Amino acid sequence: MSAGAGTATTLLVAAVLAPAAVVAWLTAPRRFATVACDNGDGCFETTSLARQGAVGPVVGGLLVALVVGGGAAWIADRRLHRLVRVRAFQPARRVVGLGLRRTGVTVLGVGLALADLGAEATGRTDLWAATAVALVAVALLPACVVTWRSVSHGPADLSWSDVRRIVWTGRLPAVDQHVTALVPFAVADAAPGARQAVPLAGPPSTDTAEGSRPDWLH
Repeated sequence: MSAGAGTATTLLVAAVLAPAAVVAWLTAPRRFATVACDNGDGCFETTSLARQGAVGPVVGGLLVALVVGGGAAWIADRRLHRLVRVRAFQPARRVVGLGLRRTGVTVLGVGLALADLGAEATGRTDLWAATAVALVAVALLPACVVTWRSVSHGPADLSWSDVRRIVWTGRLPAVDQHVTALVPFAVADAAPGARQAVPLAGPPSTDTAEGSRPDWLH
């Protein structure tokens, strides 16, 4: 998948989920919790507790997520500017867009996440996922903006996997390897004066070596 399609999709998903999760975190009337069992055996059981929508812990957690995300965005921006320009150019590479299948999976995943966040915000389910989604989405949002801006005018052969490798590891992406699968055919007499190609039994062979080759390859 192309780097532009991957970064734009990631940015859009983070931009949609971040505010929805923050609202659910603030407004959820009940939360999922674990408490000690009444029999005093040292066990724990799950329960649902009423909560007050305290703003202080939410704001503090979001500020920490923004600081962490800003640092990650700065590192991602430096790595992309340093390594994209020196990576191997692959003119024969063909990258594709998001595609119908990936679009459907992305829309379905975001829709399910929004449905759960809405259920937590209205009290139909206990608060459990909104906190984690809010922190992760807010932390990723600055890096998503930086990567999208960096690759939106980048080389046409840059892929989304290249961007992920550069951002996460700080290393140059590996060059695509060309592998050709060849299947031998034997020529047998099908009728007088005619010939027919008959495949030989056995698995396909892969041509990966240079040098002398069997006669059927020529």
